[in-house]
Amino acid sequence: MKQLSRIFLAAAVMGVRASPAYASRDADQMCLGSNIRQTVKELIDTWSQGYAFAKVIIGTDARFGSVPEPVVKDEGTDYVVCHASYNLVRVERGNAYRVRLTGFDFRVTRVSEGYRVTLTDLPVTVDTDEEAAALIARFTVNDRPYAEILAKNRARLVKPGN
Repeated sequence: MKQLSRIFLAAAVMGVRASPAYASRDADQMCLGSNIRQTVKELIDTWSQGYAFAKVIIGTDARFGSVPEPVVKDEGTDYVVCHASYNLVRVERGNAYRVRLTGFDFRVTRVSEGYRVTLTDLPVTVDTDEEAAALIARFTVNDRPYAEILAKNRARLVKPGN
């Protein structure tokens, strides 16, 4: 009987240790799922329409981009937060350029109907110039910081003597 108790105790401890590994694989799959990533692209498409700079560089083409290899940032019993980047090759007037959102987080929550996906760190509004600058700093166009491109464009628009 004593030996049986030891075997049961060992199995229970191994079961507890195995559970997080299973949960981590499940969390990875939640981040990597193609349907989840498609939903993220659609959310970025909708989100980008609220910012003039994002609307200009992404347009309404976000659904054609990619969300390569998201990784688990945080997980709970019914959710996972994934960290990802977003890439888009956009063609406008015969010219192609690459847009990249260098990092953002999205949350996948299990609900009775399946999953709910939300963007967690892309703000709906920005209240200060610092917040706007931090958001713009997350974007590149053809591997150049978008903030640098904006600064050059603004400098060109300033007329001498003003």
